[in-house]
Amino acid sequence: MLNSEIDSDEAEGRAVEGVRSLHKYLVQREVDKILSFSCEVKVLEKNYLHAPIWFIVYEYKGGLYKLYIDDAKKDVIFGEVPEI
Repeated sequence: MLNSEIDSDEAEGRAVEGVRSLHKYLVQREVDKILSFSCEVKVLEKNYLHAPIWFIVYEYKGGLYKLYIDDAKKDVIFGEVPEI
């Protein structure tokens, strides 16, 4: 979690919800209908980090793509490129 303006509990809550959302999204890609969904998340350790990194999700022709940019070096760390 990269944000110095939230406390430890809020950061943990956001991280747990992010994991749950990702798992539900991955399941929804494989099935037609979810009747029940359960996800247990345990946070074992918390570390604070300050890094000028941009996490970007963009939509192109109905697909979602991720892009991670290091603002300090002005480099792309990771980028998903849509097929044209």
